[in-house]
Amino acid sequence: MHLHITTDGEWLLRVCVTVLSFGLAAPQMVWAKGDDVNALRKQLDGQQELILRQGELLRKQQRANELQLQQIQQLKTRVDRLETESGRPLSAAPPPVSSDSAPATAANVSKDSDKIGVSTIEEVRDSVGDLNTAAVKKGDFSGSFKIPGPGTISLRIGGFIKTVAYYDADAEAEGAAFLPAFLGVRRNDKSGNFSINASMSRFLLDARSPVRNGSVRGYLELDLNGNNDDSPDLNVRHAYGLWESPWGTLTAGQTWSTFMDLQILPEGLTEPTVSGAIFQRQPLLRWTQPLVTHMKMHVAIEAPNSDDVFNDQGSFSHSDVPDVVLAGELTDPDVGHIRIGGLYRRVKVDTDDGGNSNSQANAWGVSTGLHLNTVEKDRVILSGSYGEGLGRYLLGIVPTAGGFVNPADGDLKLRKNYGGFVAYQRYWSEKFRSSFALGHARAKTFSGQPGSAFSNSTGGYGNVMWSVLPYLTFGIEYAYGRREDKDDSDKDNHRIMIGTQIF
Repeated sequence: MHLHITTDGEWLLRVCVTVLSFGLAAPQMVWAKGDDVNALRKQLDGQQELILRQGELLRKQQRANELQLQQIQQLKTRVDRLETESGRPLSAAPPPVSSDSAPATAANVSKDSDKIGVSTIEEVRDSVGDLNTAAVKKGDFSGSFKIPGPGTISLRIGGFIKTVAYYDADAEAEGAAFLPAFLGVRRNDKSGNFSINASMSRFLLDARSPVRNGSVRGYLELDLNGNNDDSPDLNVRHAYGLWESPWGTLTAGQTWSTFMDLQILPEGLTEPTVSGAIFQRQPLLRWTQPLVTHMKMHVAIEAPNSDDVFNDQGSFSHSDVPDVVLAGELTDPDVGHIRIGGLYRRVKVDTDDGGNSNSQANAWGVSTGLHLNTVEKDRVILSGSYGEGLGRYLLGIVPTAGGFVNPADGDLKLRKNYGGFVAYQRYWSEKFRSSFALGHARAKTFSGQPGSAFSNSTGGYGNVMWSVLPYLTFGIEYAYGRREDKDDSDKDNHRIMIGTQIF
């Protein structure tokens, strides 16, 4: 218990003690001799001095208490700031990934910005008139609450609202996510288009609980950009479970592919759709094994899909073995990050030509990416990928550019796919930041393919993000994309985007 007496309280105490002392001494003063009076005066002076010293100690204690309150408030502000940074930036950001993959910009909604206009009250619901206040408690991780019952599950309900207005100079139906490889696919793109889109908004549920050997987690995230056509179509981005143990981490469900490096993606206003990046979400089973300090490896089997080959004869694409991914990464917070991954997949196609012929091929790929810290929070990013039949894994090529069925003999041929990108992320101040990225992706063509077959794409962008408040960010971005076909015909587009994200 702390005794806190104000200046008025101290004065009142001093008066009471003096009056009390005088009242006790008064009867004696009537008959006391001179020496006794002097002794009594000294005693009263001593008591007065003691009270003054106690008052001074009380004032010092009061100042110490005020200083401690200021320090506590500063720590709360700092904790709020750190909680804000651990959330996702405006770019699709933390992505909602398991603990075995670090988020890309880590994020980021407001780098070190002051928490303005945001309550620091830690109640999870209004306690006024609530008869079961104790049933709902603060959870074990940021933004969560504990589910009532005998268990120890912490649940977080979250998401954000993102609205983007964009103008395409030479494209008509591109959607919120700008993909240069799709220029001219939906329409002939003879004129421009303006649109306002909120389909990038998200909703998530995140549940975690400690168990005897580590912890378990269930994560579900949805957005409204299922078809990337400006219409609100419900889309499951992530649905996975995770068990983190002293021996390693098991991830099961749909999330980012193990072949993908989340730590090297630059920030984009919608999503970082730069040509040449590995970018894929799909169902998988993954084991992550820590090795030495800052180093770990991942091994996974992932959902196979042979629909990323072209066949104009009609076919049934499938696979009888899963895609297999092996990756290793080294991360030093003071220096940067490097990751190398390898992919094996079997592509299988049954052609519908009357003979029920079967074609299959073994596809493979390698990818490496790194980022290096430069000045303060700035970083430079490099990435490159190469393989045969990378198909859907490589951003910047059309989905059917992994291979094709030769109409002359019905044989399946895999196409060499390769790409890469370079990016730089710049933090101008606590509230302003930018990302600049440029990439290229290519699929080698064969003589049996028509002139309209996809050949390559180039895409890049630059942006400025302004985090006005911890939960409010504005952004403006310029993007350019160009697609080239086998016959050297090409289409390009300039895009200007202005957007905002709340939460």
